[in-house]
Amino acid sequence: MASIRIREIARQLNMSPGTVSKALQGKSNLVSRATAERILNHCQSQGYMSKSDVDRILFKMQMHDAANKHIYVLAGRSGIEFYDTVFSGICEQMQDNGMVSNLFLANDEKAMHRFPYDQAGVVIVLGKADMGVLKQLSAKKVPMVMVDNRLQGFSASAVNSNNLEAVRQAVRVLTERGHRRIAFLCMHEDQPTVTFTFHERQAGYTSEMAAQGLFDESLLLVDYAADYQKGRFEQQQAVAYLRQHCGKLFGLDPLPTAVITANDLHAYVLRDVLLEKGLRVPEDISIVGYDGQHHLSALSPHHFDPVSTMVVQWLEMGVEAVDLAMELLYDPKHPIRYIELPAAFEDAGTVRTIS
Repeated sequence: MASIRIREIARQLNMSPGTVSKALQGKSNLVSRATAERILNHCQSQGYMSKSDVDRILFKMQMHDAANKHIYVLAGRSGIEFYDTVFSGICEQMQDNGMVSNLFLANDEKAMHRFPYDQAGVVIVLGKADMGVLKQLSAKKVPMVMVDNRLQGFSASAVNSNNLEAVRQAVRVLTERGHRRIAFLCMHEDQPTVTFTFHERQAGYTSEMAAQGLFDESLLLVDYAADYQKGRFEQQQAVAYLRQHCGKLFGLDPLPTAVITANDLHAYVLRDVLLEKGLRVPEDISIVGYDGQHHLSALSPHHFDPVSTMVVQWLEMGVEAVDLAMELLYDPKHPIRYIELPAAFEDAGTVRTIS
């Protein structure tokens, strides 16, 4: 393109000739993407360039940007075993694609002053994160992929297990074994945002019990934790809340023959409380958990015996998260996508058949 045309385009757009020249050469390190798009779209509309020429230059800029950006993994708290497995899946998938994983721990927005926004092309968020952290990422226009979570009001792709359908399956497993009086036990962590996974699992229980004509609101044992989800995850504090919550089960008359819990930690605590009360599992009350924590490591630091549970594909969740992140890394305007991986029932001996 002749220099006189560059000056003419610059005059038409009230820009410097240098800026126009950099855009036409696709120098993404010297001109912003938004400015380049404005210049190139103007050139196409005026007949100076074809659409294929514009697309070629924008693609060149896109590849340059992606090569200089990284996928970061952000966790709000440490010490959660299954998220370690998700991270393993992320590392494996990134390594297969010639990339290096970068983990950043931020349990509040203050920690984000150290976050390398200029290097982050996409952030994979593990589980629940502080709302201030998410708002900062959104304000900086950093694309996000959420794992084991999904939030209203944020334009972010997400990978989850099929929480709702999996709990419906858990109800069917129990009813096929003769259970009719089935409770659901859940301690929600709804501060400051709802726990997406737990609410989906509760909806799965409610919908399937209603579909089978078995729903009884008194069997919905739900409460809301005040603060144990804040800061670093402290299991002892969570267990104390859950032990207290499990006491509501003994206000039911008659007792349920089975309980589906919101996750495996709920199930472990419930089993201990039942045994302390002289009730046997599964002879008196059957238990089905969710997550499959005990399947992750033969040397689990928590030393819980397995429970029958809906096993989540945690490793595959990490792989899928990277694939979504790479879509956004190479095309920040790529439509958001939601992926649900099926959880499968695995019997570990805490469910009995009622004859």
